[in-house]
Amino acid sequence: MKGKTYVLSDIHGNFEIFKRMLDKIQFNSHDQLYILGDICDRGPCSLDIYFYIQKFDNITLLKGNHEYMMQEALKKAIDHDDFDFPSCEFKLWSQNGGEKTIENIRSYLRKKKLYHCDYTIVRNIFLRNLYNYLKNLPLYLELTVNNKDYVLVHAGIDPEILMIKKRILFYGFVIISF
Repeated sequence: MKGKTYVLSDIHGNFEIFKRMLDKIQFNSHDQLYILGDICDRGPCSLDIYFYIQKFDNITLLKGNHEYMMQEALKKAIDHDDFDFPSCEFKLWSQNGGEKTIENIRSYLRKKKLYHCDYTIVRNIFLRNLYNYLKNLPLYLELTVNNKDYVLVHAGIDPEILMIKKRILFYGFVIISF
């Protein structure tokens, strides 16, 4: 028996709410979950969500604007070997809710408990892995559910670019493109 298909977005670091939602819908290994971005920032547990969804082949994350802001800030941090490098990208991410994710990363990496040299090594490896994960997230995904074609995307996409005339799932609403 084939499972159900679920779509959600904008979890924003609220891992406990996310877990309760999965329990409520009785999400299981036969189901498929598509997350339309923004699992990070604003809430306290962004990394818990990343680690959780990476364990499952039946959960697919698309890149939202918060993942993109984090990706660009991490690129600058990696390029300058400084997580707090005062780039425009880091400031933009921080000002848009990224401060919670930044605190989450520092806590996870145990910044206050490691010697600076050890912390730098661990931080650099972790940031590179996270950056590569974010960089490789898809911007959109085309799928067919119950004989209906959909394009899943976080914010919006020009249907002419895709050269399709399908239903577009946009923040939980179905919009017909003509």
